[in-house]
Amino acid sequence: MVETSTASDVVSCGNYSRGETEDFRLIVINPSTDFTINEVTTPSVSDCADNKQYVTVSIRNNGSVPKTNIPVSVEVKNGSTTVATFNNIYPGTVPGLSNASFTLQTPFVTTENTTYTILATATVTGDQNTGNNTLTTSLTIGRKADYPVVSGIICNNNALLRVTNPVTNSNYFWYNSANATAPVAAGAAANTTSIPGNKTFYVSNELKTSIGPTTKMAYAQGGYNNFKGNFVRFNNSVPLTIESARLYIGNPGTVEVIVANLGTVNQDGSFSYIPLARTTLNVTATHPNPQPAPPNPNGGTLEVDGNITADTGAVYYLNLPVNDPGDHILLVLCNENGATIFRNKNITGTTYPISIANVMSITGNSVNINGTGDPNPFYYFFYDMKIRTGTSCPSDRVPIVLTDAPTPVVTKVGDSLVSSVTGVSMQWYKDNVGINGATLAKYKPIESGVYKVVVVDALGCQKTSADLQVTITALPPEVIAREIKLSLSPNPNKGLFNLSFEVKEKADLTIELLNSAGQRVFNQSYPAFIGTFSKQMNVGNVNDGYYVLKILHNKKTYLQKVIIIK
Repeated sequence: MVETSTASDVVSCGNYSRGETEDFRLIVINPSTDFTINEVTTPSVSDCADNKQYVTVSIRNNGSVPKTNIPVSVEVKNGSTTVATFNNIYPGTVPGLSNASFTLQTPFVTTENTTYTILATATVTGDQNTGNNTLTTSLTIGRKADYPVVSGIICNNNALLRVTNPVTNSNYFWYNSANATAPVAAGAAANTTSIPGNKTFYVSNELKTSIGPTTKMAYAQGGYNNFKGNFVRFNNSVPLTIESARLYIGNPGTVEVIVANLGTVNQDGSFSYIPLARTTLNVTATHPNPQPAPPNPNGGTLEVDGNITADTGAVYYLNLPVNDPGDHILLVLCNENGATIFRNKNITGTTYPISIANVMSITGNSVNINGTGDPNPFYYFFYDMKIRTGTSCPSDRVPIVLTDAPTPVVTKVGDSLVSSVTGVSMQWYKDNVGINGATLAKYKPIESGVYKVVVVDALGCQKTSADLQVTITALPPEVIAREIKLSLSPNPNKGLFNLSFEVKEKADLTIELLNSAGQRVFNQSYPAFIGTFSKQMNVGNVNDGYYVLKILHNKKTYLQKVIIIK
């Protein structure tokens, strides 16, 4: 503090003629009470339209003092229209400078491609900073995927189903009715023998559904315990996300849920695992009378027995991706001396597998980790588990009415056989042996025998005609000549030409040249001939004109027209 009439004499340090130095201590502290909403976790821009959309928020305690029973209010608006209003109490404790995730237990309906504004507020008595109590978030629910373009046919009591415009990395599911909950086949190219009476299938791009018992009351008995290391076994056929599940909590605390691959299993029941995805839940008691699991004198904790209807559980947001199809585990780790979670027990009959065909199957639990226990009397932890495949929103289901693939009918038209059906590939057979080069809808037989045709259509359906007996009574000379691969060149010629053919049986061979009057003008003989004949022939001094080359071998006659011009 300086006494002066000149402002420039006041400096932060140094000498001054009048005044005194005073030190002040300034301490900045956190408020004891300051709550806010720092995130709306669900719904999000990646979510799809849902008839039961839950709101999950992250409650932040910026204060230094832990608080319990935090009032949370949420207003959901579409434009200026209020869609839903929720007022709930978060019953857990939020420590100072910490977050807690809270899923409000009343769902609302969302519509595709619609923008919602969510105003979430945490209100605590004595809040020292009310200006940050409310978080406003806007998001647009995802649009349904485009309709798939489909084709299909029934082939030999097997439905061949195809998506003709598949999107890379998308999943396609086929149903036998418009409202069926489980697909009968999966994939852009799928087959099934489960054919509905009206031959109508429905296909959609991606799937959003639930798996597992809806509530714990599906089975009569059960209890709560501080489980650490117990797991559910499951298999997924396609990449998917485990979005949420209903859990029943007997005592508050934290529960870590881990998707993992099971590693080495030791004889004492210990095991290793490879984590794939994980989340930690701040769980609050859904049991009306919370109590921790009592200690077990032999180590660990004892179960709190009972399956009461008063515990209706709570939905918890999990968001656990399972990107690789195959066998996995869903592992639960309750915090020490804290949270207890419910599972059913003493179930009679066969519990597993619990399946959505071609999507996911719950196959067991850790009771039989060594392969000796029976998992069927127990169902672990996760009820009404919501799952979703892929990354896009499911499309509407597209119907397709199938017809039976036609069976080809072979008819004789003139000197040819004709198939009533064509396809992407065809093959004619004689006496059950494929005919080389006979791959068109029309074939001209040259030998007597039993003929049929096999047709494959664009969907891969193979259909075979009935056998047809064909008797050849007379053949054109050039057709007969093909039997011995007869070749004569050049033609026309000057009386000098190359002649080749092949006979497979030994017999006397005679080669003659006949003029247009039927007179023999050339003759050569070869006794007991077999094999390939290849020779240059010189028929001598003959007049220009049309001639017939005549080959006699093994009681057969082969003819070839020849033109001689000198």
